[in-house]
Amino acid sequence: MTKPDTTAAAEEIRRRQANEKIRYMARRPVGEDPSTESVTVTVNGRNYRVMYDEYVEIPRFVAEVLDRAYAESVKIFKRMAELGKMSNLGDF
Repeated sequence: MTKPDTTAAAEEIRRRQANEKIRYMARRPVGEDPSTESVTVTVNGRNYRVMYDEYVEIPRFVAEVLDRAYAESVKIFKRMAELGKMSNLGDF
């Protein structure tokens, strides 16, 4: 009995997801300068400029990069607060 070729099906799913656009609003990272209006995300040599606090349509993988970056900035600032490095963080 032969197994079905799942590689081709998986590749097709990845290709569709790569082209899928979603509506997204980028949150300004914790500690980011308020005068900064946008962020540039580079994925596989392609640049995507995303405005903060505005809904835009971007590829799903760009949104995932932005979500991870935001979560990492929150984690870093929480850790710095625990170590007493920053006293003015507000509610985290």
